[in-house]
Amino acid sequence: MPHFTADQQRIVKRLDRAFKDAAKAGLALRVFDGAVLLVRTEDLGDPRYGQFGSEGGEWMEDCTQRIAVGLDADGGAGR
Repeated sequence: MPHFTADQQRIVKRLDRAFKDAAKAGLALRVFDGAVLLVRTEDLGDPRYGQFGSEGGEWMEDCTQRIAVGLDADGGAGR
């Protein structure tokens, strides 16, 4: 387990609570190309979800809200 400072641990706990509240409210998080996206869980059933190209781009435009700008949420594609 990482050794967070007291301030970092306080933020970790706040984020954990916020993510749990988001799930209860019917929201989900996705990470795409370094961006954290917030989406309604019902929009995960949209046939455009998971598509690439213009269909996927339209889904992202219509169904997601980018949050945590600057967090650098790499999904494993690089450093």
